[in-house]
Amino acid sequence: ASYHDALSIFRHHEPQYECIPSIYGRSQLTKGWSNIEEGGSSDVFTDLVVSVQLAGDRGAITESELTRTNNLIYDLAERFDRKCQFNMTAEEAIIHAINLDRFCKNYDLLVITIISSIDNSQFSYDTIQQLAEECDMYMGNEGMFHFSTSDSVFNGFTLADRVEPGRLDTSRVDKSATSELVLFMSVPRVEDPVSVYDQMVDTALHMGAKLSGRLLDPDGDPISKNDLLNIREQVGYIQEIFRRVGIDAGSRDALRLF
Repeated sequence: ASYHDALSIFRHHEPQYECIPSIYGRSQLTKGWSNIEEGGSSDVFTDLVVSVQLAGDRGAITESELTRTNNLIYDLAERFDRKCQFNMTAEEAIIHAINLDRFCKNYDLLVITIISSIDNSQFSYDTIQQLAEECDMYMGNEGMFHFSTSDSVFNGFTLADRVEPGRLDTSRVDKSATSELVLFMSVPRVEDPVSVYDQMVDTALHMGAKLSGRLLDPDGDPISKNDLLNIREQVGYIQEIFRRVGIDAGSRDALRLF
């Protein structure tokens, strides 16, 4: 199968998809596998594999989406006069998709802690920036501070203004401020969520003390030490669930799902 022939069939089907599949080819020259969209005009493939994600942030794949993917496979097999083989039936795939989507919905935990001014006074941006840097946080392009345990990929939590869109514009001349900050982390998307949670709590306690603020939950109720321990236990439980099913939190597979 030439690069151009395989890619043209894929492009012909692509506009029909809501959940776009991926197509991989085994190089006739190197015997290695690669996404054909990243290939070159001289590439020739001895075998092709089509894959589609069964569930993700859009929910479970639908039967019609799966049928469209199967039609692409049938067209490739017909064009190159090759047999095609599925690793499961359409019925099995739908069941897997529903179960995977249910798993994602059950364990997609976003931990949120609010630092609120006790007397409704304002936290200055200068002070917020100073404290964030003390806690080894850096300013992201979207105007929020981040803490990450990795230099190569984001693996941590975020500090933002509680008021949407959350931007902490420390460059503003008037240095206008906010009375509430929010720290949050997505448990499935970080490696070793318990350690990241502990760091986030330490940061919240430190900043809260320095700002003379109090810690609140998303409903505006005060967070006690027992509440923090209970949340930590829940984070640890989800981390263990991920380990048991073979999807480590923060791994490539977890990031594809959440």
